[in-house]
Amino acid sequence: MDLADYFLSASTALIGLALWSNTRRTQRLQQRVAQLEARLADGGGAQGEGAAPARPAADLALDDVQPLQLYYCSADGKVLLGVKKLDPQRLAKLPKSPMAGAEAKLGAIAALLQAVPAVLPHARLSGQTMEVLLNGPVAASRGNEALVAMVKGATGKVVDVARLKGVPALAPLSCSAIAATTVAVAARLSVEGIAETLAETLKGLAEVRGTHAAERKAVIGEAVKHLRDDVLQAVQRGNLSPVLVSDVEQLDHGLAEVQRDLQAQHRKLHRGTKGLHCEGEFDPDEFFKLLSDHVRNLDATRKQYVLTLKVRLVCWQFLNLFPQDREANAARRQALAEATQAPELGTAYEPVVKALTTQIDALDESLSDDKTLAHRKAGMTVYAQNAFENTRQQLDEIRESLEKLAAAAAQQVTSVDKPTRLAVRVLKGKLEAFEIQDTAAPAGTAQARTGATAAAAA
Repeated sequence: MDLADYFLSASTALIGLALWSNTRRTQRLQQRVAQLEARLADGGGAQGEGAAPARPAADLALDDVQPLQLYYCSADGKVLLGVKKLDPQRLAKLPKSPMAGAEAKLGAIAALLQAVPAVLPHARLSGQTMEVLLNGPVAASRGNEALVAMVKGATGKVVDVARLKGVPALAPLSCSAIAATTVAVAARLSVEGIAETLAETLKGLAEVRGTHAAERKAVIGEAVKHLRDDVLQAVQRGNLSPVLVSDVEQLDHGLAEVQRDLQAQHRKLHRGTKGLHCEGEFDPDEFFKLLSDHVRNLDATRKQYVLTLKVRLVCWQFLNLFPQDREANAARRQALAEATQAPELGTAYEPVVKALTTQIDALDESLSDDKTLAHRKAGMTVYAQNAFENTRQQLDEIRESLEKLAAAAAQQVTSVDKPTRLAVRVLKGKLEAFEIQDTAAPAGTAQARTGATAAAAA
């Protein structure tokens, strides 16, 4: 064998060895990838003792560039809306509250949330729960500033911005839309039962009869209609404008004046009970009519007082949504609580009833030609006692409602003055949502700031 043949044989052997080595390395890599895929498919798989830990999906180059999270940011990098997949095990551990009528409450972002599974196909969100962050406090301070949409991969790096501009479902979103959605969600519990309370108040006003009732009935009725037709509708749409705040404050101030007038009128009527008398010759039937009108005027005053406090409680519910002046609203709450315990109207009405029954009992039915006077006297006594007892019960109910509402507001997960966190999923084309409470810092906030300025420029 000459020298050339020797070198050719040696080179062939070396090349074969190298090819065999590369083939073995390739096989090992393929086996490793297959193992990773299997573990990712079953959620990570159980690892035996001593087994090599699987690399997380975030380490795989392919997942780094796949869109898994959606964010809307301001030009200076603040996250106003964030959407990503929520792990079912984590959701099970979080305190949560179901949201009825989610699509109506989420309003401006409902269509966007329905489109997210299609926009983030690699996140596999179809039928799964999404974690939604709404940064209401920041949004409320930004007016109609337009937001920039961006998607991120598993590592939190911005994957795409420009491509989203061509997605119809991701229509331009403003800070005001985020703020309004936050308010609508927060108002869900705060305004619960208000429509029914206002309807009952109008019905109660229609039943009030009394000599001096007409003027104050008109004031209370106008306040109720304004709260029902304007304020409630605006709050349910997510409108918490300063004008609305001023409106409700003025209503409450006017109702407080009515409340004081009713208390003064009640004291005046009570003081006049002992001085009731008929002009001219005494007529027991005429005096009974005078007493009957007096009792009904007292009852009308008390009923209007209760209705006024109910409407003021509604005003407090609305104003409690606003973070602007917590001290003033705490003072309103205290004033309401004290008003429910006005002695002559609620907690110690017995002297008023005694003065009335004394006058009724003094009527001598033997002097009347009407043989039913005795029965009418007994009926009037029962009417007066029931009227006062009913007032005390109603004032107790208002105080209890105030305490429950205050406790619920203190424990409420969602508030207009802190970020809102929701768990949302799309089921058969409809949104299902829960308010969730998580003490951890909002996920993705820090990463979302990275590149936001550049994204805005894009």
